[in-house]
Amino acid sequence: MGVKVLFGARIRFFLSILLFLPLFAHAGEFFCAKDSDEVCLIAKFAGPILPDDHEKLTVFLKSNPGIYYLLLDSNGGDIQASLAIGQIVRKSGLLTFIDEGDTCNSACFFVWFAGIYRSGDPGIHRPYKPGAGLANAKLEEAESLYTALQTAINR
Repeated sequence: MGVKVLFGARIRFFLSILLFLPLFAHAGEFFCAKDSDEVCLIAKFAGPILPDDHEKLTVFLKSNPGIYYLLLDSNGGDIQASLAIGQIVRKSGLLTFIDEGDTCNSACFFVWFAGIYRSGDPGIHRPYKPGAGLANAKLEEAESLYTALQTAINR
């Protein structure tokens, strides 16, 4: 299946539907636009990434096995969950996109980067520790956090 399919009229129709589904999402949610055969080809994740979202994605993909595209609209969230979601995205062979007007910042970057084909402009920054911040962490703690992140990325 080529990437050119993305620009077909059928795909644009589904994209337009997905744009308006998550307008008031508080927790991260997966949405799906189904074609006339009730097959979901395009999914969208909108909202913050929470610790159990990788489990939500697993269930979502099992109930919608035809998904090829994952649109992202998130300001980030739990980095461990985003890395777990990224592994699922990569193993599932999904293409990841950030649509015009949507955002994919912080931890969302790892989900976007896991796509076998990526489109969009994610926002990234160095990792930080909530509360006192990484700048105030002891050297050993900062090194431990960066090592854990590097190990998770290299998996």
